[in-house]
Amino acid sequence: MSTSERGPDTWWGDYTLADGEAKCWTLGQLQLAVRRLSDEWRIAWRREQTQEEATNWSVADCPETLQGWDNVERHACRHTEQSLVLVPLLADRSVVVRPVSPFTLPAGESATLFISTPLWVGIQAGDAGVSLLELPIVRPSDTWFGRNTRSGELCYASHTRGHMRIAEVVLRMHRALTCLRISNEAASSLRLERLSLPVPYLSLFEDRAHALWTQDVEVRCEGDTAAASLTLDRGLPSQVERAVPVSGPREKSNEPVLRRALSALFG
Repeated sequence: MSTSERGPDTWWGDYTLADGEAKCWTLGQLQLAVRRLSDEWRIAWRREQTQEEATNWSVADCPETLQGWDNVERHACRHTEQSLVLVPLLADRSVVVRPVSPFTLPAGESATLFISTPLWVGIQAGDAGVSLLELPIVRPSDTWFGRNTRSGELCYASHTRGHMRIAEVVLRMHRALTCLRISNEAASSLRLERLSLPVPYLSLFEDRAHALWTQDVEVRCEGDTAAASLTLDRGLPSQVERAVPVSGPREKSNEPVLRRALSALFG
């Protein structure tokens, strides 16, 4: 069962903490506690060995001392304000995803993949939204993605697969969904076994059902993958009727950045 000050729909949003008050959120396997003092914020967290598929979340008052937590941080300031904001964020590295089954895209054909990637929770304080801390809701494992050990980048490995049909995707409160369109405009077939999605350059949106999406991503392969082009749509996600922005990209995209992202897209 989910509860929050803004209603039972989302774990993110605005919260109010009086001086000395502490609240505790449970987001899947992540337990997060925040206490407000007059001149500092104290943030504690720990992880329970639950399944990643856990979808429940809750928020409640918690003991003010925050004793017994695995990790406790103190963030000092001249004076704290009562406003605290939790913000969903995309991963700070690219995420490597595999299709449910590897497939071949013949010349002249296109395909759509729906890719689920893990979320972070950002903790912001005061009306100015000062960033205090960011934590992954489910900590993904690290993986190297590239053609060899010298050419590539450190990424996260996703525990879910890319699906061709949206009906097969399970929407979870700690993951965001991306619609990836791949067009093979080359003269030969394109084999897809895994790909790396550059999520730090994507924005996050909330649909009417409170599911989180990024904007669409489109890849066009005109020869080998080195000659492909990558486009990040400027508009809202194409698969939802109505969506509102939740958070912007971690990194600004430009042509050289997108070329580097594309060179690592297919490994």
